[in-house]
Amino acid sequence: VTAGKVSEGDFRRELEKTHDIIKRLTGVSPVLFRPPTGYCDAATVRSAARLNYKIIVWNVDTKDWTHTGAENIISSVSTSARGGCIVLFHDYVSAPSPTPKALSVLIPSLMRSGYRFVTVSELISLDARKS
Repeated sequence: VTAGKVSEGDFRRELEKTHDIIKRLTGVSPVLFRPPTGYCDAATVRSAARLNYKIIVWNVDTKDWTHTGAENIISSVSTSARGGCIVLFHDYVSAPSPTPKALSVLIPSLMRSGYRFVTVSELISLDARKS
């Protein structure tokens, strides 16, 4: 649910409830937030700020959720990848997903080209050291 689809109060309560569940189950307070569908309006920013979240979005969309072929995903990522990119893949899409096949080609190819795969937290830390 995004802030643009529900009231700001409902969105904030849902975000806080999710935060509390994650903290209770893991013992760790989340610090990163990816808005569903990438939609980020002022209400989303305010709600995330109340929980001290850093909002994270992607800059390369594979569109794997549309069931585009693995070849299209490979081509798109290969031509768009740059250092510091966040590539959006989905771990589940209904029907057969092209993602595993695409990743089986992309990961070795990008590694051969010198790319490293890091978590978003690591990426932010790396970016902070550059400043």
